[in-house]
Amino acid sequence: MTKSKKESERIHFKQRLLERYGILISDTSVNKLCQEIRECKYVCVEKQSNRLKKYILTIKDTEVIAIYDKKRGMLVTALPKHD
Repeated sequence: MTKSKKESERIHFKQRLLERYGILISDTSVNKLCQEIRECKYVCVEKQSNRLKKYILTIKDTEVIAIYDKKRGMLVTALPKHD
């Protein structure tokens, strides 16, 4: 069964979050973060294109740099930590 682009983005985000920050979260938690972005509970720190924006999220007491896809309403990736 093929996955939708939105589902592929969710999987990629969760993989990068685990790889780069050591954080494992559920699909429900990802959906909650996306809802909070839509409700403007997080502030966009950089617009990368018409559909992609960078946010700094707080996940399990850790600041995470993430990219959100406005068109699909899904987090795309977690960027590496910057020191």
